[in-house]
Amino acid sequence: MVTVLTIDDDEAILLLVQTILKRTSYRSLFASSGSEGLYMAEAEQPDIILLDDSLPVMSGKEVAAQLRTNPRTDSIPVIIFSAALDSRRPDYAQSQGGDALLAKPFSKNDLLNILDSYLGK
Repeated sequence: MVTVLTIDDDEAILLLVQTILKRTSYRSLFASSGSEGLYMAEAEQPDIILLDDSLPVMSGKEVAAQLRTNPRTDSIPVIIFSAALDSRRPDYAQSQGGDALLAKPFSKNDLLNILDSYLGK
C-alpha cells in the first residue's frame, strides 16, 4: 500500500488531508511538527511526504534539508504545502527543498492529482 506522510502543524489541514485520503487506497500518516515528521519519515519510509513550509521551531525548509541528507529518506518525493504569496514563484518548491508545490488552499482534486503524478497512478 502506498503511504503518504503529511507534516503540518495546522490541525485543519491534517484533518482535510485525512478526510480526502480516507476514501483512497493511500495509507495516511500524520505529524504535527518537523521533528516528529523526521522521525516518522525514517521509521515508516513513506512513498511521498506533504510538508508545510511554515512549521514552528523547525521550518519546512529545515525539515526538507534533513530529509535530503539522510540516506534513508533522501529519495522520497517532498511536496511543499504553502499559503505564502511568494510560493507562486516557479522555483519556490525547489528553494524550500521540495520537488513540487501544492498551494494552500487546495482542493481534493489538486491533492489527488499531485499525489497521482508523483506516485504513478
